[in-house]
Amino acid sequence: MVLEMKTKNIFNQIWRSLKYFISIFGVLWLIIEPIVAFNPSILPSNDKMLPYYVLVSLSIIITIIIFLKNRKIRTQIESHSFEIEVTNKDIFDFKNLVIGTNDTFDTEIGGIIAANSLQGQFTSKIYNSDVARLDRDLQSELSSKEKYRIFDPDKVFGKGYRYPNGTTVCIEKEKRYYLLAFCSFDKNETRIIPVSITNIWNSLTELWKVVRAKNNLEELAIPIIGSIYGRTNMPIEVLLKIIILSFYSSSRESRICNKLYVCVHDKHYDELDKVGVKDFIKSLK
Repeated sequence: MVLEMKTKNIFNQIWRSLKYFISIFGVLWLIIEPIVAFNPSILPSNDKMLPYYVLVSLSIIITIIIFLKNRKIRTQIESHSFEIEVTNKDIFDFKNLVIGTNDTFDTEIGGIIAANSLQGQFTSKIYNSDVARLDRDLQSELSSKEKYRIFDPDKVFGKGYRYPNGTTVCIEKEKRYYLLAFCSFDKNETRIIPVSITNIWNSLTELWKVVRAKNNLEELAIPIIGSIYGRTNMPIEVLLKIIILSFYSSSRESRICNKLYVCVHDKHYDELDKVGVKDFIKSLK
């Protein structure tokens, strides 16, 4: 399914570029042909094909400019006063950001949490790999949510209390980090149980509520929730659209932030059907 989506995206980009080229060539032809018809002397006598070479060259240049412009996915939703941008920037460059985590808020790096995961990078960059300090901060924030947790006696590793999916902890360390519980570990092994689209949607709905209450309408950055460690087996573009649609839906009730950045890894960003994503966002207006 993922390979099929990539192939479709490549075809769509080629097809759109071809349509741009044909349209631009046609417009330039309509402009230049009457000029040449009334002023044939402007054509060089020794090379009658030169105007066609110029037309083709101009059409290619303008097509490339449009293609490069469309590589940036940024759209203002004026009816609801917020902006959405899909970017390949490092999520840790932003002031307020979301970190996906598990429903037991396990933090052990290596044995449970992959060091190269977003949570692993968060622990390394922000806590200098001090897991004990992170656990203390998490426990402090989770203390008000203890009535919602359920102890799982069958879970044989890590922490035993499970919190409802969508539970969001806000940790402030010069920046705001929203740790969103959206997935669960299997009871007997450090393996994420595949996450459903419904689960992601419900988790995002709870996230927006916390962000709305704490973020003061400031910009927010979120990764593609459920892409690798969530084991959804869904194409990145589908997960991206779910995040955008969820944000839009919740923003219609009450504004969440002035701008949402959806951060996509470089490799996946290059594979996106950028015009298609931009058209999808515009359709929400």
